[in-house]
Amino acid sequence: MLFNKRPIAAETGQLSPVVNLTTRIGNFALRRAGSEADTRRAAYEALLEPCWDPLWRYAYNSTNNSEDARDLLSETALEGFKSFGQFRGDTSFLRWMYRIMTTTHIDMLRRAKRHKAQSLEVLHEDGSTDLLEIADEAADPERIVLGPMLSEPVHKALSALSDEFRAVVVLADMEQLDYSEVSDILQIPLGTVRSRLHRARSLLRKSLVEYVEPPW
Repeated sequence: MLFNKRPIAAETGQLSPVVNLTTRIGNFALRRAGSEADTRRAAYEALLEPCWDPLWRYAYNSTNNSEDARDLLSETALEGFKSFGQFRGDTSFLRWMYRIMTTTHIDMLRRAKRHKAQSLEVLHEDGSTDLLEIADEAADPERIVLGPMLSEPVHKALSALSDEFRAVVVLADMEQLDYSEVSDILQIPLGTVRSRLHRARSLLRKSLVEYVEPPW
């Protein structure tokens, strides 16, 4: 089954993180008719499997850390399954999943903002305080695995972009989608895609100017 495997990241030849969705999707499917749910799930998995690597790349490059990327990928796969009945085949399945991932990411960001801690210190009723632990990204195994995908300077420059600018760069320049596809996925006008991409590329060039070899 797709949701029990460790998919291979094509660009790196490394294992991408395990995202076990069997229980979540299984529980959702159990609420529907048995044979129909099994057929629907099998069809969904067959379409999703070849999309796994590009969806993981988009999730990772959108969130900038493996934990959030794993959550985004998991939520996207589940939301895609829930909405699978709406997929009509008039667009590519990957393009359809990109759109779901974009919407899911926006929803996750909104939830995160509502629950964001106001301080690194936690005050207890007895007056004592604890410091929240901050994860060391340098020890992040997925960051090490995905390192070859982007050089460190490029990754830092990409991370510095706003979510809106990063999304168009990832889809247009990294996933090689045409502007009309980016427009459809992000639900923004074609002119906005072009202007955001122009601005994002300009910011990236400024950030990477010291790493670019002169033309002479």
